[in-house]
Amino acid sequence: MNGRTGTDQTKVTSRRRVLATTAALASATVSLSGCLSVFDDDEEELPALDLDERDVLAVAEIEVPAQAERLPVDLSSDHVEASRDRSESLLSVIPENLTDEVPNEAVRRTIIESQNEAQDSLEEVSEASSASTKLSSLRGARRDAAAAEGMYAVAAEDRTREDAFEEAAILRDERADLKETLSLSGEDAQKTALVYNEVERLLDSAERFLGSELDQIAPMASEVEAVRVAAGAVERAHSQLEDATYLDENQPGDEQFTEVYRSASEALLAESESRAEEVPEEADDFLDTDFDGLIRTDVDRLLRATHNDPDRIQSFLDDGQVARALRQAYWLVHTLDTLDRLDERDDVLVTPDSADDLRDAKQEALDEVDQLDIGDDSLRIYGINRVINVISGGDWHLEQLEERSVELDGRGSRYAIEALVSYVVAGELARTIPETTETVLDAIEEHRDSGS
Repeated sequence: MNGRTGTDQTKVTSRRRVLATTAALASATVSLSGCLSVFDDDEEELPALDLDERDVLAVAEIEVPAQAERLPVDLSSDHVEASRDRSESLLSVIPENLTDEVPNEAVRRTIIESQNEAQDSLEEVSEASSASTKLSSLRGARRDAAAAEGMYAVAAEDRTREDAFEEAAILRDERADLKETLSLSGEDAQKTALVYNEVERLLDSAERFLGSELDQIAPMASEVEAVRVAAGAVERAHSQLEDATYLDENQPGDEQFTEVYRSASEALLAESESRAEEVPEEADDFLDTDFDGLIRTDVDRLLRATHNDPDRIQSFLDDGQVARALRQAYWLVHTLDTLDRLDERDDVLVTPDSADDLRDAKQEALDEVDQLDIGDDSLRIYGINRVINVISGGDWHLEQLEERSVELDGRGSRYAIEALVSYVVAGELARTIPETTETVLDAIEEHRDSGS
């Protein structure tokens, strides 16, 4: 990790007084903060920044740590290799020269594109550092490989969309059976929660691939296009069900946690809802700013999460996804804890005076991450990965200066200010992780001890 550069402690303290107090974070299903603008469309209201663009871009190049491994379990190499073999087997069916068997040039081009995408994913697998990352890439590889193989089979008059629909029906039954029989048992409450959060997520995603994605195929779509979508979706769901089954069957320990997670989530939800009642819905009621035209800050996103996440938690509980409910409850508590910290600060959103402001803010956030050992508290993974996402979001903003060829005025100043916001808030989010984790662990242990 890079050390603090170009500043002493006095300067750092000064920076903290003037840095922004907004939050660059959304839920796991929402993209990084770069997807929403802090400012309205009137770029003339934005201040021009007298910053050296090269120094600013250098801040984005400061190394950000990889996300923590979200699955604290060993995944067998045999399981990973079986998924890789499935991808390669699908691709091996397609001949190298398609001209004779697939006379339609557009179809040949689409098959080759899917082949190339599958091969790219397989290369990512070879470079991945963890088994769970390998499996994630393999799900994409299998989808693209199946799409390519399916289109070739249609051209060879050996496949129709009905074949894929029939396989989808079989997989829907398998998914329903697996969801019904999940035990949520293990030997460690935290690790089991992480594992079954992933299992429930995979089952939920598989349902979408087997349902809404297939439903979007237009009745008048060509058979090639229909099979491309259907075969890919079915194979993606198939890989997700295989991974979910593997995790469920290989989870060590036999202590039951279903009701513990349910009761803990319900308790955290009730407490958080009462805290959320004190949180304003608009950033203007929470944050002072010295800019005209500032209409949608990262604080708005945290405030929206505060008021929207309770419904998501309840939805997970209603659907029996108690591990995902616990994960979402962790995020809601984390959001509220961070807002409490931000509410204690009296600074306003200001312009960075130099690239050092950006560098210092990012380095402070990285330093906070460095101090956060996971240790025995596996649930910290949720918070740590959230922080890393926000820091990476700040980098994304700075990279837009170069990618969009904009100057550090108008639109360009927006990117620099948003990056500063992301870095500052990442540090605040990191500082709340120990407190949040303790709150959630206390809820788990309380309901574990009561025999929930």
